[in-house]
Amino acid sequence: MKETTQTNLPTFPVELYGHSLKYEIECMLKIFLPATKFVFSYETASLLRSAEQGAFLQLKQGKQFTWFFCVLRYQGKYRRCAAKLPKCTPEENKQTCEYQFSRMLFTLLQDITGIEVPWGLLTGIRPVRKAFSMMEESGESLDAVMEQLRTVYLVSPEKLSLLRKTAEVQLPLLRQTPKRSVGFYISIPFCPTRCSYCSFVSHSIAQAKHLMPEYIRLLCRELEIWGDIIQKLQVTVDTIYFGGGTPTSISAEALEQLLQTVVRVFDLSKVREFCVEAGRPDTITREKLEVLKRYGVDRISVNPQTMEDAVLQQIGRKHTSAQIAEAFQLARGTACGVCGFPVGGEPTLCGPARLRPADAGRAEEDTGDRGPARRLRAYPARGRRGRQRLPCEQLQRAELAACAAEEPAVGRNVAPRYDGGSARRRVGFRACGGR
Repeated sequence: MKETTQTNLPTFPVELYGHSLKYEIECMLKIFLPATKFVFSYETASLLRSAEQGAFLQLKQGKQFTWFFCVLRYQGKYRRCAAKLPKCTPEENKQTCEYQFSRMLFTLLQDITGIEVPWGLLTGIRPVRKAFSMMEESGESLDAVMEQLRTVYLVSPEKLSLLRKTAEVQLPLLRQTPKRSVGFYISIPFCPTRCSYCSFVSHSIAQAKHLMPEYIRLLCRELEIWGDIIQKLQVTVDTIYFGGGTPTSISAEALEQLLQTVVRVFDLSKVREFCVEAGRPDTITREKLEVLKRYGVDRISVNPQTMEDAVLQQIGRKHTSAQIAEAFQLARGTACGVCGFPVGGEPTLCGPARLRPADAGRAEEDTGDRGPARRLRAYPARGRRGRQRLPCEQLQRAELAACAAEEPAVGRNVAPRYDGGSARRRVGFRACGGR
């Protein structure tokens, strides 16, 4: 059974045997092989016999142990490795199995390509979030978590230092979240096209347009259910965030339908921030911006990813850098009180926004602003309906510093969540990442 492929990208075959852990394996491959379409097949083992390039990953159950095998052919080179763990299954120990395969692939791909990945297995949109979840789950200190990130997730010392500085800025702010409050993330999993590096659950409008009306209807129903739950639990709504995908890829009418439901089912009197991603400039219209403003949205993000037209085309975006500047000006003049323009990188958005120094100057010129491009924001002193705004600027400064230090690259939008492991080497199959 093979999945359909796009013909405009080079293909790389991947065979999974004894499991179907496709998602994290594909994410890891994207780090080293950007702008590539991975063609998955299952339970055939034909790649070992015939393919000139590809990856073969097998999970085999023994009496006491579970064995992991990985074979990789790429650039005329051949590598293989194996590892064993105490008995585990993808059904009951999914993260452990995903981590094992991801680390094995990471080791082999790094060996073949010579590519150094400073963020290790955490390369992606918001590595500091992994540190916070580890602290919360284990109760360990930030120092202990940093050591785990170094040994288990292979994060470089330079990036560990950056991650620590970011965490030290964010932790005090996150602790200000009111007790008995919730933040809602509302997913709109549709985009004009799917970026080559994106690992989010999202579908191109060309393929999924027929699903959108029913999705919006059911999403409104789900919001109503959550509204009832919030009332019964007597908790307050602190923040609302429309993400995706690209929320502004749906019509103005569909946006209004969703926002009407939000306003009707939730008490917004204590909401500190109401944000909608407007990530693709080619989806932003005056009509949609007016809808957002009418229903109290007080922050949007115009997300260019890069100001290089050639890179935009390479990653699968159909707009130009000129459209980015036009969308920014339209949004700042029409829409909400806050207009984010994260050309320096906004890790909370779909995909890592990377900007070379040359891009920054172009962004400054195109938008008619002065100063570094990553400061192009209009933040009012107070938020919606006169309430004090969420103290997000300090958070963003820390995150932007993290992204600014990243190397420009396509295909690094992976933030896997794994359990631990340590690398070992043995004769024959190399032992990768066994614990």
